Amino acid sequence: MAETKELLRAALQGIEPLGDGLDAVERRVASRRRRVRLEAAALALALTAGMAVVLLSVVHGVGGGAPVEGGPHVVGPTLEVEIPSGSMEPTLTVGDVVLVDEGAYGTGIPERGDVIAFRLASDGPDWFFFKRVAGLPGDVVEERHGVIFVNGTEFPMPVAETPDRQTLGPWTVEPGHLFVVGDNLENSNDSRYPAIGQVPVKAVVGKVVEILEPGSRQGEVLPAPPAGVAPGPATPSPSVSLAPSPASTADESPAP
Repeated sequence: MAETKELLRAALQGIEPLGDGLDAVERRVASRRRRVRLEAAALALALTAGMAVVLLSVVHGVGGGAPVEGGPHVVGPTLEVEIPSGSMEPTLTVGDVVLVDEGAYGTGIPERGDVIAFRLASDGPDWFFFKRVAGLPGDVVEERHGVIFVNGTEFPMPVAETPDRQTLGPWTVEPGHLFVVGDNLENSNDSRYPAIGQVPVKAVVGKVVEILEPGSRQGEVLPAPPAGVAPGPATPSPSVSLAPSPASTADESPAP
């Protein structure tokens, strides 16, 4: 670099005296390079921050009101999770990607008929379960020949391909807990069995509000209408021993 500077000085001496001119040019060039580098770094930082915000809103959406085109009301934030088992068929099937609204309940609790996602402490923070809420605190829930009753009234549920035939319960829902069942009663590990039991309200991740994929199944997830279910407690049928949990049912879904 020093030799190049001397050659430039020698070549230009024949035209006019240089004095500090070459040094001044070098300083201006160096200053411009620093300025360009700073501007490029600032632009890269802005683009990175903008992409991070976009990605965050896609992966863990901020929600905030009803989506366009008549979709479900979403409070947010949200999660997208794939359904791993058939315990919620026909409402949710294996491979469905669903939208879970984490802010749906705020400081409240789910309603009867809501489809919820929840975690159990025994399975760690990386696994989700998906069930329908049948009983709220104080309710009495039982199954009679494959039909769920809440406080003595039949609880409406979607019709599963294979009906359940069991008679189980009754169970009184504990304070701060929910009684949840899979729509596919015959093949669902849920609150009827000790492996799941009654679900603490604090374990609820959010409300399942929409099926996103596949496109052929895209649409809002609606609760089964709990019409006619009176508040508990009520006089239940005679108690029946709990059946063992279905060994073949896998209801967990790994967290994204």
